[in-house]
Amino acid sequence: MILNRKIQPDFKLIDKVNIIKAEKVNLDNQIPVYYINAGSQDLVKIDFIFEAGTWNQKKKLIASTTNNMLLEGTKTQTSLQIAEKLDYYGSYLQNDSGKHYGTLTLFILNKYLDEGLEIVEDLLQNPIFPEKDLSTLMLNRLQEFVINSQKNDKLARSYYNEMIFGNAHPYGIRYCEDDFKNVAREDLIEFFENYYNLNNCTIIISGKVEDKHFKSLNNFFGKKNYKKSIKQLDNNFFIQPFKEKIKYEERTDAFQTAIRIGKPTINMKHPDFNALQVVNTILGGYFGSRLMKNIREEKGYTYGIGSGLSTMKESGYFVVVTEVKKEVKDAALNEIYKEIEILQNEKVTDDELNVVKNYMMGDILRGFDGAFSLSGVFRNLWEYNLDYDYITNMINIVKNITSDEIQRLANVYLQRNSMYEVAVG
Repeated sequence: MILNRKIQPDFKLIDKVNIIKAEKVNLDNQIPVYYINAGSQDLVKIDFIFEAGTWNQKKKLIASTTNNMLLEGTKTQTSLQIAEKLDYYGSYLQNDSGKHYGTLTLFILNKYLDEGLEIVEDLLQNPIFPEKDLSTLMLNRLQEFVINSQKNDKLARSYYNEMIFGNAHPYGIRYCEDDFKNVAREDLIEFFENYYNLNNCTIIISGKVEDKHFKSLNNFFGKKNYKKSIKQLDNNFFIQPFKEKIKYEERTDAFQTAIRIGKPTINMKHPDFNALQVVNTILGGYFGSRLMKNIREEKGYTYGIGSGLSTMKESGYFVVVTEVKKEVKDAALNEIYKEIEILQNEKVTDDELNVVKNYMMGDILRGFDGAFSLSGVFRNLWEYNLDYDYITNMINIVKNITSDEIQRLANVYLQRNSMYEVAVG
């Protein structure tokens, strides 16, 4: 049979996805350990996750600064000695701080696992938060903030988050220079003692996991009683969006205008979320989206434009993001709203919907490629207290959503009068 390359192959949607699921054990002191044994190389990734995000801080920047400073030395070794040890063992230690969690992640060869865990144990028991290193860090962060304050896209993002959540909410924090000058070592010590306790910890290990790994984790983190009282804050934050929904800050020296249009909306726990993801993908969620075709390819207003649904534990938001030439700002805004209105008033064709479904299913598959990706999928489910049925439901929704449902969702969630609009430049 001769292949005719002038005829494109038929679309065939993926029927199902086989997922290697995380399993759970507890250390002797009941620290939960979730493990995903899916690696082919003698390598593991271990996440130490603490409920220690900006949601828990009393002052701005304390959560992220505490997390950043964890690698700056302990009572037994300097930051340089720690770095040299990690390098010697061919390992890598990564720290990360978000809205709800602070994480310390170790990538290490199996044969050096005990040596790596010894370093992590020291960091989590004996950090010293050196004053000199703290001063240097905050000076660097301040300089970065000042530079970013001159960038239209960074400023637009800051304004947008503040407008849709309110400046008293952890999701809407907007910083000023004084915030970087008010971080004290005592703040970090207090935050660390309150939240970086192993009874406030969850461990996720992925890669080529072996029985000896559980023994090692138990030896370093499960034998002693690390429990301390956690001084929980009153975390009843309320979303208070600004009454004014439009903000335009003109900058005379700018050649482009950064635009953000969107609104607070649902997170991934809401039953409409995955279907709304399909709506978003059609609008601006991939390179072949309607916004890209219109505003980039046809109008030439921008190099890139996209839309997205951001999900967080206590809320979520929809946003369209782009930068355009200043003189076409108003025209670009009109075209964005025009594309949203078309989704609300006209049904998506079967051909376009099949393309989007195929793209999204491929994207889902890529998310399960390898042990570390599977770890990320599980962590996302764990953070929202969801099980693996969520993945099955998501696939079914993507496969079976209709043009009628897409039109309904666009009318429910993307009404123009509910949108916030920010333009800087």
